[in-house]
Amino acid sequence: MLPNIEVEHVYKGLDLDLAKQVWTFFLIDSELVLNSYQTMERPSKRHKWTVNAIYDRLDRRQSTMTLAEVELPDFVCVEAKQKLMAMITVVKERTR
Repeated sequence: MLPNIEVEHVYKGLDLDLAKQVWTFFLIDSELVLNSYQTMERPSKRHKWTVNAIYDRLDRRQSTMTLAEVELPDFVCVEAKQKLMAMITVVKERTR
């Protein structure tokens, strides 16, 4: 069974890495399905991340946004596919 695939984007530049977005995908029937999305920020690099908004596919009570509000840029899709492909290995015979 493959684990969840997480893609993280930290905003670089003038805000000194104080905001980020995290997408988590789950493989269902050969499709990478968005499982959760979070936007986070922190006042300075010394502080922990705090969640501003969240979408969760299974836990709708926790969600503060809808699926329609979630942004899914192309680079996130590409990175998620690359991470999935990196988890797959081809072997001649199963050793376990």
